[in-house]
This record gives sequence, structure tokens and C-alpha cells, in this order.
Amino acid sequence: MSNDLVKRAYSILTALRKNLEGARGFIHQPELITMYNSAIQNLEKAGFAVVEWRLSDNAIESLYAVELRVKVDTVLTYFSVSDKQIGFDAHRA
Repeated sequence: MSNDLVKRAYSILTALRKNLEGARGFIHQPELITMYNSAIQNLEKAGFAVVEWRLSDNAIESLYAVELRVKVDTVLTYFSVSDKQIGFDAHRA
């Protein structure tokens, strides 16, 4: 497991969570979805099976902010409660 990739994923996910707080409606910034998918890709490269949380390419055109927040929270929660706690702390996140 690459500790650097995990740290990068965590940094991206927590930044997204913070910046999506209070957001409503459609996401008009495709770069947010790209950032989310890069965090998932980093976790995959680090050896974690997280492919089910990847967003499809067409999500860029039809994703609500709340849907992305749910995805981010799902990943952060999984790693804070699983036996594979990789620095994701539910109390910090």
C-alpha cells in the first residue's frame, strides 16, 4: 500500500467534503468529479477494492451536489470503520 497515494486520496476527499457543504443543485464544475475519481483511483492503485464508488463519465453532466457528498461520505466512512483504517478518522473527517 502506498502511503502517499492514500494521503492524497484522503486530502482530496476531505477537501471535497468541506467545499461541497451547503452546495445544492447540479454540479457545474466537472473538475470536482474528476478530483473525486482521482482520489478513488489513488486508493485503487494503493491496493483497495473501491471501484464501486467510481463515478461514470456521464455523471459529469447529471450529478447533484448531494450525490457527490454521499459518495465522499461513503468512502470516508468506510475507511474510518473498516479494519483497514488507513488514516481516515471519522472524528477528524
